Amino acid sequence: MADLSFRKMEFESAAYHFSQLLLSQPCNWTALTRLIEVMKRFGTLSESLPFLQRAEQASAKYKNSPGLNYCNGLFEWYNGNLNSALRYFNLSRRDHMMKFQMQMTYLKLEIVEILVNPA
Repeated sequence: MADLSFRKMEFESAAYHFSQLLLSQPCNWTALTRLIEVMKRFGTLSESLPFLQRAEQASAKYKNSPGLNYCNGLFEWYNGNLNSALRYFNLSRRDHMMKFQMQMTYLKLEIVEILVNPA
C-alpha cells in the first residue's frame, strides 16, 4: 500500500504507510529509504530522523549495516551535508548481502552526482 501511494505521488498517504511499517520493522531498509524520499518530497525531511534513530537502535549489533549507512547517507545528502553523505555511501558499498544489492546502482549514481554537482 505504501509503495502504491508513493508511485501515485500521494506523499502524505505514503508517509503514513511507510511510518506504520517502520514502527513494527525498524530495520526494513527499503521502507526507510522510501520514507526518507517521501519526506524530502513532502518537505518534512526532519520528521524521518526519529525513524533513522530507531533503526540505529534496533540494528545496534550490526553497526556497519550497509542498509543503515545507505539511509543515513541519503538523509545527509538531502540535508546538504555532502561530506557526511559520501562517507555513509562509501560505508554502504561494503554490502555482501544480496538483498540490498538493488540499491547499489542508485548508490553509484548518487555518489557521482554529489561529486559532479556538489551544490
